[in-house]
Amino acid sequence: LSLWLHNEKGLSELALKLVQAMKPVFAELTDLADMFESDSDALTNIINGNKEAEKAVAEMNSIKAFAEGLKSYATSIQIDEFINKVKAANRRIKNISLDEELISQIRENICYIAREVAITLHNEKQETDYALRIATMLVNEFGDLPEIKSKLTEDVSTLNQQALLKNRIKLQQEAREREEKTKNIGCLVVIGIVLLIWIIWPLIFQYGGK
Repeated sequence: LSLWLHNEKGLSELALKLVQAMKPVFAELTDLADMFESDSDALTNIINGNKEAEKAVAEMNSIKAFAEGLKSYATSIQIDEFINKVKAANRRIKNISLDEELISQIRENICYIAREVAITLHNEKQETDYALRIATMLVNEFGDLPEIKSKLTEDVSTLNQQALLKNRIKLQQEAREREEKTKNIGCLVVIGIVLLIWIIWPLIFQYGGK
């Protein structure tokens, strides 16, 4: 009945109650006592694992909701908050009592959620600096996952090049604007001098003639 409740109905906590109730009843029968003890430990681990998994999924959903907002509009403060949220979630998930493969899958999902934010910020919002900050964090936090390490490293390299190019273009534009501004000031000075001469010259000629 306990196995049926757990396997067929997903009522693991009820199954555990039944097993624990049977432990003292059959305590004098060694084989049964050992079996109930083993089942109790297994069910306890499964229940605790399920609770941890639920927490991990809730954490992942929270990060996903935050990510959707960032893809629409992002500020530097929000990017820092998102980065800290991802880092904290990664640390917690790495320490939960779950199968290592499942932990890796959850971490990969969180990483891809954050990576999608970086891609959107760069491609659609032209916020390359924000994207680079997220990508750098992902390499540091998830670089131990072999299946995605190369992608994350490549992201940082590409975004670094794009950021340098963007800054170079910005500096060139600022230099041209300064040069144009200097030319305009020079023209204004020349025009001012010409106007001053045009105003003063008749006066000089008038008073010079007297």
